[in-house]
Amino acid sequence: MSVALQRVAVIASHVRPPCSVRHSPCCHATLCAASDDRDSLVAVRQEGHQVPKELQATQGSAVDFMENPKAPAPSHAEKARTLMAGQRQGFLATTHHQLGAPYGTLINLATCPESGMPFTVISRMAEHTANLQKSSVCSVLVTEAQGSGAQLAVSRCTCVGEMERVEKTPGRRAAFLSNHSSATYVDFDDFQCWRLKCDRLRYIGGFGEMSWVDGSAFQAARPDDIAAGSRGAVDHMNEDHQDAVLAMTQAFGGLPGATSATLLSLDRHGFEVLAVTGEGRRRTRVPFETTLSHLDDIRPAVVAMTERARTLLGLPAPKSGH
Repeated sequence: MSVALQRVAVIASHVRPPCSVRHSPCCHATLCAASDDRDSLVAVRQEGHQVPKELQATQGSAVDFMENPKAPAPSHAEKARTLMAGQRQGFLATTHHQLGAPYGTLINLATCPESGMPFTVISRMAEHTANLQKSSVCSVLVTEAQGSGAQLAVSRCTCVGEMERVEKTPGRRAAFLSNHSSATYVDFDDFQCWRLKCDRLRYIGGFGEMSWVDGSAFQAARPDDIAAGSRGAVDHMNEDHQDAVLAMTQAFGGLPGATSATLLSLDRHGFEVLAVTGEGRRRTRVPFETTLSHLDDIRPAVVAMTERARTLLGLPAPKSGH
């Protein structure tokens, strides 16, 4: 498959409209009336970013996603499930019960082990509780990182569905306290347990990687333990072994002309890289020789792959290693 066709595949998953969450007849009529707006949005997304020529080779915001056919990757459902499993907070968006306007608030989260769906424990006095009691339709946004840095380059997902009041069982209580050890309010009588029933979710893995995921696919997926525990390895490679990341990108990522490369994420199948080339920034994927089973497998796999890359590229071995 050519690079152009691979980029079209990414764009197609980006513009595919989601299945509708359950709506009232009035809301359904509004959606039908907005079909022209949706068609316009699809057209804009298919056209892509409009980057001036003088920026395309250096700092253009558009990043070409080079989909490596030889590099297997976790599905977006697996990536979303992995992301959700590691979250302790999320941004809950409801419709205000009096103003009728969107209302966002930060909430503490935990996830149900069997389904991966997020749940929270909130007071009956909270504004968002009153919102949910009037309309349970909502969304919950979780993100890989918060604070400084390029926030739009990290993974996040928005789960869309309905919040349902569920029993505050011993299992849910334990799961919530595992994430929030100081949440003594979990035993207060006025604090209720609410679980999100996610119909669809929007997963964004950074620039150039996004799609809609069915709630059933999300529930069927399992978190990637390697991805969940790899942040230290990713940071270490970027801080101390940028030459190795570049060599592996040139040899196995389909970008022999890359001049620099940054490791974005790592999972059981391989890792994602953002590279700089003479034609602009390119995002690609580098596969491991075999699927990793344990976090201890990361170092030997990366060391072996770096040695093979240097051999293929005719590069000398480093004077010292870590």
